Amino acid sequence: YDHVVYCIPPGTHGNWVAYANIPGWRSVYNDNWCSSASAQMHEIGHNLGLHHANEGSSAYEDQSGMMGYSYDVHDAPMMCFNAAKTWQLGWYSNKHATYDPLVAPSWTGKLVGPTDYVEADDSDYTIILKIERKHTTDLFLMFNRQEDFNSETQEGGDKVIINSQGAGFAESNLEAKLGLGSQHIFPDFEESGKDLIIRVEQVILGSPDYADVKISLGSCTVDSDCDDGLDCNGYEKCIDETYCQSWEPLSGCCGNNICEVGETSDSCAEDCLDGPHIFATDLCHSCYINSGNMFNVKALTNITITSLKIYAYTSGKAEVWTKRGSYVGSENYPSHWSFVGRYTFSTTGWQLITIPETVLTPISIRTDEFRGIQAFYITLQEGQQLLFSPGRKDSSLVTESADMQFFEGLSVNYQFGAFQSGWIWNGEISYFKNVMVSPINLTQSPTTTSSMAPTAFAPTSVTLTSSPTKVPLMSPSTETPTESPTATPTIMTVTPFPTDMTTVSPSESLSPMPTNVDSTLLPTNNPT
Repeated sequence: YDHVVYCIPPGTHGNWVAYANIPGWRSVYNDNWCSSASAQMHEIGHNLGLHHANEGSSAYEDQSGMMGYSYDVHDAPMMCFNAAKTWQLGWYSNKHATYDPLVAPSWTGKLVGPTDYVEADDSDYTIILKIERKHTTDLFLMFNRQEDFNSETQEGGDKVIINSQGAGFAESNLEAKLGLGSQHIFPDFEESGKDLIIRVEQVILGSPDYADVKISLGSCTVDSDCDDGLDCNGYEKCIDETYCQSWEPLSGCCGNNICEVGETSDSCAEDCLDGPHIFATDLCHSCYINSGNMFNVKALTNITITSLKIYAYTSGKAEVWTKRGSYVGSENYPSHWSFVGRYTFSTTGWQLITIPETVLTPISIRTDEFRGIQAFYITLQEGQQLLFSPGRKDSSLVTESADMQFFEGLSVNYQFGAFQSGWIWNGEISYFKNVMVSPINLTQSPTTTSSMAPTAFAPTSVTLTSSPTKVPLMSPSTETPTESPTATPTIMTVTPFPTDMTTVSPSESLSPMPTNVDSTLLPTNNPT
């Protein structure tokens, strides 16, 4: 079985509802809540790695989807997960779109609801639009069509819902619900000095049903308000004294975002750079922590790495080291490596942190040198922790794309200290193809002795109790947990079976955490 449901008879202490492993296979329900469809969807959502859906300062308040409140009704309400959760699950992925307002000043598209997925077979339709933000959480837009298996959505029916959510296991927040003719403004978007305006122009009920959405960076009254000073990318026009829209770019012009015949990455890098591309590892389910990881990648085409994302458990100062060829034999020799960047950051934990290109020396990897193999040592300073996954201890291939292969590596104590094999770095690599920079200067005379004899160690695992049991050790709490544990996670041995972790990521309360229910918001047995 993929998932197991435990139904607890009446009589346990407290007015708790349910709890579940995050992620995992087990969910537990109190008495009649075992027959609540919404409670089951909510807890299975936790099993799949989803966090709660909030609205404003109120936890669980986003009732447009199943990761908000649960309802004491057997077969209702019929509704889906919100846009951020659906994107996280990878559902309807061939109808996902990504938009960066700092790259293109406007976006126009037709958003269809998940209930019209089959009818929306044309490439003009999008189910979820992700708006990228570098300084805060990304935005996710979806048309919350109130019909069929989403006919009983409890909030924002037949409106465009805007959610925000960070990467990985993160809470979402409902930012806006937009009906026909309404708009929402995000002031000073990404510190650009311009407002991001999201507007619903039309709602068309047909086959499929869709919302016509227009997005613009910067408001306007005349065309000159929209002019970015660049001729090649086309004329910008102010529409209805409200938003800017770009017209067709000029041909035969470097700077029109089209790599045309006769242009190369050398003659017109602005148009012909192939990238950036993203190579991402899976984020851990059974997570372990230590200060650093060492691993190899193999380039299958010539690439230049310009930035990285690390999966951080604590705030800290990240360091990036690299060397041509494998790390094997260089685990404890700093002189074998080149230091390429340092970045200080803060986090509440369980977040992907970007090490930007402004602090990272570009790293070019050629397929004809060292068989395309490049080693990396990514570490936080002592006492600071990265999250990573257990491997098979055989340095095997973990994942690959058409451009790159990524291999299992080591967990390494700071700095170039004790190490252990069989661990998988978690993060993302951003790179360009077929663009080379001068090779990094490498020391040609490495030392011959290690600064510290390598020893094996037991990495620390992220879990919530020192010895989890099969039943709650204390009554489930009705308070909302915080997202940062107050104690260092304890050591745990990886087994083939899920651990007995309780609900929502690390919590200050180590008891199994029930789903929060506001009794004043429970629907009747005949929901409208």
